[in-house]
Amino acid sequence: TTTTTTTTTTTPTTTTPPTCPPSTCCSATYLEGGACTETSGLSKKVKKKFCSKAKMCTNSLGVFDTKCTCCRNCKEHKTCNKKKGKCVDPASANWAHWNFDFCYKKNVKCLERNGGMNCVCCGWIDPTNPQLGQGANVQPPTV
Repeated sequence: TTTTTTTTTTTPTTTTPPTCPPSTCCSATYLEGGACTETSGLSKKVKKKFCSKAKMCTNSLGVFDTKCTCCRNCKEHKTCNKKKGKCVDPASANWAHWNFDFCYKKNVKCLERNGGMNCVCCGWIDPTNPQLGQGANVQPPTV
């Protein structure tokens, strides 16, 4: 009798890194949170709603990349507009710019560019006098 042993090895697949560089110009363009995004994978509707036609990203050498543009991660839903709030991406918002008094936990929505984003609507006790640029560089409490 002959015995045959078969060994199978699996190699983990790695995801390809995004081709667009992390760009500081995008967070400066969208203080509520934005990222340098490859435009080829975006629909026309998403590009129009979330992305800048003028603000391209620069790579590590400072060269503009025509395949990439700055896109905001969040946009106000009518429920956030009704509260006179702003939708922000907590992961990439410029918290030093914003001085929100609170962020809404429920019943106030934001539109997210990608499903995995976690946008929140934040606001002020007195939305007529937000005093922007005087933020504490921290995310405010949720109410």
